[in-house]
Amino acid sequence: MVGGALGEDFGVAPERVLMLQNGADTELFGPRPVDLGVLDRVGVRPGRYVLYAGTHGYAHGLDVAIEAAARMDDDDIGYLFVGEGSDKERIVDLAVEAGVRNCTFVGQVPPDVVAELYAGSLAGLSTVRDIGVMRDARPAKLFATMSSAKPIIYSGAGEGAAIVTEAGAGIVCDVETPQPIVDAIHHLADHPDEAAAMGAAGRAHIESHFSWPALVSGWLERLRPLLAAGTESST
Repeated sequence: MVGGALGEDFGVAPERVLMLQNGADTELFGPRPVDLGVLDRVGVRPGRYVLYAGTHGYAHGLDVAIEAAARMDDDDIGYLFVGEGSDKERIVDLAVEAGVRNCTFVGQVPPDVVAELYAGSLAGLSTVRDIGVMRDARPAKLFATMSSAKPIIYSGAGEGAAIVTEAGAGIVCDVETPQPIVDAIHHLADHPDEAAAMGAAGRAHIESHFSWPALVSGWLERLRPLLAAGTESST
């Protein structure tokens, strides 16, 4: 990708600016047997929770996830929130005030534990607010879920939604709307073969387009002609 606007701001020709995009560690995050010990320590059951693992910030709009959880309070599928962030305390308070019993909050854990939690999940969850900056966002949790061969439930619009749709890797929900999240969770739970196919499609898409080997290889291919042009201009 050419970072034209950034180059112009600093007096650099746009065609000489390259950006290395977000990617996924496909060795850390990938299909693996479920470690029941890890799940027991957190207090979740295999295949009966959706996982939100990442920053709990204002831009992520986790209110909608709590609202969705409240609509599933009599269900046996839970929500596991892992991580920290500027909005976490408010989100936890919101869950307490709503009286939901199906939400588990865990602090920051090592990446290998996150990978184990993805392995045991029904699906990954990513939410974003309906604000301009998030339409161009590629949340890391999106790539981690897909790399783990799990379907992704994406509540948002813009580039993240487009990636999920293009890959056939999950279900895109209307931004900041809780009921579609509930419906998506029930659909995946009721259709395990379809959920597995989405997970496999997401993993394949990551390996082809967003694994670090794929991203760095493409970046180097775009870099070589710029280096050659620079060498020629200096002789």
